Amino acid sequence: MSDDQPVDGATREHIDANAKLLLQQATALLGKELSFDQTGVEWLDGFIRRQRERGDANDALIDVLGCFYGECIRHSYGGVWRYVHGQLAVRFSEGSAAFPFTHIIKHIEDQDDELETLSGKFAMIGALIKSGQIKVTAPGVYH
Repeated sequence: MSDDQPVDGATREHIDANAKLLLQQATALLGKELSFDQTGVEWLDGFIRRQRERGDANDALIDVLGCFYGECIRHSYGGVWRYVHGQLAVRFSEGSAAFPFTHIIKHIEDQDDELETLSGKFAMIGALIKSGQIKVTAPGVYH
C-alpha cells in the first residue's frame, strides 16, 4: 500500500455504521442527542476516562470510538477518510491528516497528559485549520 490510498466502499460503510451506532447508543444512555461535533468529542473524552477506570477497552470498542471521533473531525473540519501510511486517517491535504484511532488508543492507555485530551486535540485541529497551517482541500468529499 502506498502512503495514501482511498478507502473502499465497504470501509466507508463500516465507518458510517460504527459512528452511527455510537451516536444511537450514547443518545439512548444520555437521553439527549449527540452529534459529530465538539460536544460529541467532550462526551467521548469522559466516556473513555470511565472505560479506562473500569478496564473495559477492547479492539471492537476502539474501532467504534475511532470511527465516531474521526467523523466528528470530518464533519466539523472537513477532510476525507484515507489510508495514510497504512492507517485509517482523516486527510485534510497532502501532508496533513488526523489519526483518530491512534488518538483513541493513546487516550485509553492513558498516554496523554492532561493537556492532550481528545477535546484538546480536536480543538487544536480546528485552530491549525483556522490559522492556515492545515489546508483542507476537498472537505467532505470521498475519494
